[in-house]
Amino acid sequence: QQVGQVNSLFFIGMFLGGLLGGYLSDRIGRRKSMLFSLLVFSVFSIANGLVGSFLPFLLSRFCTGIGVASLVIVAVPYLAEMLPKESRGKWQAFSIGLGCVAIPFLGIGCKLVLPLHPEAWRLIYISGGLGLVVFAFGIFWLKESPRWLVSKGRVPEAREVLEEVAGRRVELKETEHR
Repeated sequence: QQVGQVNSLFFIGMFLGGLLGGYLSDRIGRRKSMLFSLLVFSVFSIANGLVGSFLPFLLSRFCTGIGVASLVIVAVPYLAEMLPKESRGKWQAFSIGLGCVAIPFLGIGCKLVLPLHPEAWRLIYISGGLGLVVFAFGIFWLKESPRWLVSKGRVPEAREVLEEVAGRRVELKETEHR
């Protein structure tokens, strides 16, 4: 019964995360939303492994679900908006394929780790906290989506990002904010 409750609340969290991710990415930007989602997922993954009773575990799984779905919802448009049209499909397929290939490897990792100790399941959840490393790099490495910047009337910033990514001067027409 508890496993069903945990899984149900996780998926409810994913539903809300999907809604929240789309809203936040349109409101505060793709970069900030992606970093926020990664932070939520990572922190609550660690919490999943550290909690000592059922209710906090249930709540941390709910929050992990929010982070997971929000991250997926934000990452897709971010990739579409940041990659050049000539190779966009290739890199989107690569990232989705990588995610799909990772699933069996996670299963193999769980099969190897779980028999080590009755509390080894905690290590599986805590390892989700490795996203904090990606978060730390993302703070410095990820750029805001030029399309999002233009949609907010921040054309000079969009030009700067494009020039940095393209490595050459870029001209953008001034656009009206809609």
